[in-house]
Amino acid sequence: MSASDNLSQELFHGTAVKLKSGDTILPGRDFAHAFATTDATLAKEYGSNVYKVSPVDSKEASEYTKAELSKWESEPSADAKSVVKSAKGFRVI
Repeated sequence: MSASDNLSQELFHGTAVKLKSGDTILPGRDFAHAFATTDATLAKEYGSNVYKVSPVDSKEASEYTKAELSKWESEPSADAKSVVKSAKGFRVI
């Protein structure tokens, strides 16, 4: 499955922060990218509030690779193909 396949699916972002439709999720200060996943259950592992999102710029967003994912030992386990990253962020739908 390619990143474009993931971008055609619903994407979710989990966070402890309360957001509303139209809000933008930007990369955190320690990260070059913001993240979303095609797996709502995985998104819930990152926070109790799970939002449907879309990339701010779908041409810039891409899949998170297994090599990138393996660098984060403290992160919940995930199939890299279910994770999408974006330097420009995601907009809450």
